[in-house]
Amino acid sequence: GIQRLLREYCRQFERLQVADLDSYFEEAYAWYFIHVDAEDLRVRWATVRPRVASLLRAASSSLAVLPEIPAWEVNRINECLEKDIWYLRLLAKLLRGADALPAEAVPGTLPARAEVNGKVSGKK
Repeated sequence: GIQRLLREYCRQFERLQVADLDSYFEEAYAWYFIHVDAEDLRVRWATVRPRVASLLRAASSSLAVLPEIPAWEVNRINECLEKDIWYLRLLAKLLRGADALPAEAVPGTLPARAEVNGKVSGKK
């Protein structure tokens, strides 16, 4: 009786979650859409969304038996997503831009020939 009703309620809730994946995505990445040009995230989401939905549908019965993820792990993952991934994207953008610049314009690199104290040094 009641157990069957609860099980069916959970299945219906899971189906609704899969049907509403786009709004979860928008909510999870809202900060990036507001503060950064994150259209590449939408393109990537369009690519992986069918696979995510398929995985969720296939795993719905086995998800209930998975152990709960501790809060400290969730916090660590969120910190990585919010800080480390952001930093790595900035570095990648900087490096992509650095490929188009001459070596003298990139911080931390020296030109092939440098003048130090009035004397020319470096490769000839």
